[in-house]
Amino acid sequence: RPTPTFPQLTGVTPPRVFGGGRRERFRDRWGNARFARKLGHYMGYRVGILEDNPDFATYLGGIIELDPDLSLAFHVERVADSLERLKTGDAPDLLLVDMQLPDGSGLELVTAAARLPDTKILILTVLADRASVLGALELGAHGYLLKDAPPKQIRQAIHALLSGDVVLAKEAAHHAVSALRRAPIAAKGAPSEEPSARESEIIRLLAKGLTYTEIASVLSLSVHTVGDYIKSIYKKLGASSRSEAVFEARAAGWLRMID
Repeated sequence: RPTPTFPQLTGVTPPRVFGGGRRERFRDRWGNARFARKLGHYMGYRVGILEDNPDFATYLGGIIELDPDLSLAFHVERVADSLERLKTGDAPDLLLVDMQLPDGSGLELVTAAARLPDTKILILTVLADRASVLGALELGAHGYLLKDAPPKQIRQAIHALLSGDVVLAKEAAHHAVSALRRAPIAAKGAPSEEPSARESEIIRLLAKGLTYTEIASVLSLSVHTVGDYIKSIYKKLGASSRSEAVFEARAAGWLRMID
């Protein structure tokens, strides 16, 4: 197994692990996120790490600790432990996932986390081969970087994924584009059904980046009911993820109809 090399972060203390709710954006009265976090109130986006290399895990924890909009939800070294964390029902906003772990492949966590529409997945690995890249992306990873990426690139990738973008190392992008060129292009037709009034409201809020819980609060619905509506939206659009649903909704003119 190759040994990754990465830049050293200076002046980094062990990262604090925050518990409690998700994406609570408390600030001080001047709107200063960093100061509010030092008081223990501001959590920002919660990041989970699956990484068995202690040096690289500390490196990633330092990147998170130095960013006032991020907090460390957990760090585990085994796939089994990461899957147990997801079962608690308090999944982080983003997962940093290694591919090769002592008890299996990080792709097991990718497969499980891909079912959570509000959790982004960034692969951080030494593997740059075609099978590893395409396997991770096909299973639901939103980004793929190599472990020698500088800290600024990793931090920017984290924020890009949280904003709904996709981030690929140049090696991963090459494999992805190559696969697309080889695959036949199947154009989707128009949705067979129009959205209901409630579905139109929900797809609009999805496009704005709201979570299931936030949508439920805005529309005075239960989270379970919101989930049922979103399943119906996915079915009508032939989508399997939030980003794909928003893309297909725009292409079908659903969002223009709403706006």
